[in-house]
Amino acid sequence: MIDWTLAARVEMEEGQADIQTAPVEGGYIGRALLPGWPPLEDPTFVSQSPRAAAEHVMALIGELADDARHH
Repeated sequence: MIDWTLAARVEMEEGQADIQTAPVEGGYIGRALLPGWPPLEDPTFVSQSPRAAAEHVMALIGELADDARHH
């Protein structure tokens, strides 16, 4: 079982997103909990710090938002 920890709360147009990180073998992974969406995770990205894992997930959210604006 993964032990997720709240790393940040981000206000978005769709509502509030919780950014979480968790220790795994080799480092940390991150995920975002967005209103109305399944958890957004990239389990292939393992960072050396919780902050880098959180920043990676926040970049994924930015990419999704950009894609949504262009469609």
